[in-house]
Amino acid sequence: MSPMLIKRVASFPLLLLVVGAMILRIPSLFEPYWYGDEGIYLTLGEALRHGLTWYKDIHDNKPPLLYLLAGISGSVFWFRLILLFWHATTIVLFWDLAKKLFERRKEAVILSSSIFTLLTAIPLLEGNIANAEIFMIGPIIGSFLLLFAKKLTARKVFLAGLLFSGATLFKVPAAFDMLAVVSFWAILSFPQWRKILTVVKNSLVLTLGFIAPIFVTFAYFWAKGALNFYVNAVWLQNLNYVGRWSIPVITIGNLSFEAGLAFRGSILLLVFLLLVAFRRRFNKVSLFASLWFAFALFAATLSSRPYPHYLLEVVPPLALLLGLVSFGQERFRYLPLPLLFLLLSGLVFYKFYYYPTFSYYGNFLAYAAQQKTQEEYFLYFDSRVPRTYQLAEKISSKTAPTDRVFIWGTEPEVYALAHRLPPGRYTTAYHIRDFGGEEETLAVVKKTRPRYIIVVEGEESLPGLQSFLEENYIHLETIMGAQIWRALGPNIVKVLL
Repeated sequence: MSPMLIKRVASFPLLLLVVGAMILRIPSLFEPYWYGDEGIYLTLGEALRHGLTWYKDIHDNKPPLLYLLAGISGSVFWFRLILLFWHATTIVLFWDLAKKLFERRKEAVILSSSIFTLLTAIPLLEGNIANAEIFMIGPIIGSFLLLFAKKLTARKVFLAGLLFSGATLFKVPAAFDMLAVVSFWAILSFPQWRKILTVVKNSLVLTLGFIAPIFVTFAYFWAKGALNFYVNAVWLQNLNYVGRWSIPVITIGNLSFEAGLAFRGSILLLVFLLLVAFRRRFNKVSLFASLWFAFALFAATLSSRPYPHYLLEVVPPLALLLGLVSFGQERFRYLPLPLLFLLLSGLVFYKFYYYPTFSYYGNFLAYAAQQKTQEEYFLYFDSRVPRTYQLAEKISSKTAPTDRVFIWGTEPEVYALAHRLPPGRYTTAYHIRDFGGEEETLAVVKKTRPRYIIVVEGEESLPGLQSFLEENYIHLETIMGAQIWRALGPNIVKVLL
């Protein structure tokens, strides 16, 4: 740690939070390969080490920074260890932001920081998993720290833009957090034209800082001949991703309407207009926290999907609002309460689910006390975990690191654990289907003829794959519903024909 970071942590409550968060994260270091998305990230990281170019040679639809961290880590353990220290730094940043906003109200600082630490460390919202959201909130908080400096300079605004860009290069919805601060500036300046000009100037500098790193990624993938793949996967296909989930319908009497993106955008606009109309009733802290919360909630519900880790983006402003409601100035403390009702409504309406917490730690303690075998410990996470390890061991022992293996199913953890790559661009069957890659994938499989092909029973079939297997492969065995096929030599194929 840097001397400045050590000085920050020297505050006893903050030290307690950082150490507590690290302790809460210890079980995550011993989790098996079970979480599908982490398997995808690590497989793309493996691809980088093999010299492949993301999006062109191997596909996923997230920006590149998460894959870069996965490539550096190389395994679930190291990925989670990086996250442990990243999260500790994020806690320090949040503490500093809370101190800056709440000033002398130490109770509000401690409460909001405690809520933030707990909700981002435990499995409830997948805080234990190395997803993009848990990484991106650190740069976002760092940006706000710069923008709330006593003397705001163009350099600090530009640096804040760089950090917002870094957060967005983990996951695109982080850009909405930047819109929150621009909206905050706009409301504070309205209707004073001189201040509005300052807002325009600062917004331009912020945007310049935001665009610069993204432009660098465009230049990099252009140099790699992958710009079109990058733009489509990260910036265009995500628009389709937002619309692919079933849209909830609201029914009031005989009136029914879809609660899609336009509906959520209308609510965000309404909140913004109400904050403009009643801006004189808010102080700066309550106004900023309310705006940040509204934009973060919109970003978290952007796709209508109920995944818990999406809500991690909402946790920082939520923690500030709860600190404000509990210990803020009497005149302003209850103003954000309607926003908390909005959150509860969203949780129920979009049916967000959560992961159990107490049983998670109970499972780890039982394993640590040798009251559970490793297999029993693994089974807590997913019944497929033993199969994942058996398949990975089989592949690792029968193939070379440069050999490609094709898995028709949703088993990216096998690729990650075995340190092998698929023959084509896609790591899962649902990616192949969602992005229309059936013909492309089958053509690559036929061309490269991977030594081993695994077909997971119960998965919707890939057209043409079964006949190709029967003509060119031999079925060796089935492990817990996963068929293992081995390529026949050309001479054997001729004899059989």
